[in-house]
Amino acid sequence: MSIETYYIRIKGEIDELWADFIAPLVITGIDRGETVLEGEFEDQARLHKSLEKLSSANIRVISVRELAEGEKQGGVE
Repeated sequence: MSIETYYIRIKGEIDELWADFIAPLVITGIDRGETVLEGEFEDQARLHKSLEKLSSANIRVISVRELAEGEKQGGVE
């Protein structure tokens, strides 16, 4: 099973106090009222579980993108 890395942009700014809640996602950048998250998932079910967790906290997901192998987003675009 391969592990895929996803880049998720959310509306609003969250800080490291959210780290436990959003794990396995990590904050990689904050820009213009949006927060950039990145995380590795071994399957789509785990990705969807993290997205549902964000939704349950009323965090609006703006975009989700799978990073190509070897690509690192590194924060804001």
